[in-house]
Amino acid sequence: MRTDCALLWWALLLGLAGRSSPAFTWERECVPYIRQLDIHCRSEIDQALAKLSLPVNRTW
Repeated sequence: MRTDCALLWWALLLGLAGRSSPAFTWERECVPYIRQLDIHCRSEIDQALAKLSLPVNRTW
């Protein structure tokens, strides 16, 4: 699951980086979405670790 989230994040970031022209401000439009996706993925990972009685990663 973590690999899927990381791959999706990088695909979005790299795919949109090619469109970074003055007419398309991808930073303003997409970075908040990518941050939200990252937070969601980390939360899912923490929940899975907690269910397995493993320590949650606090270094995020």
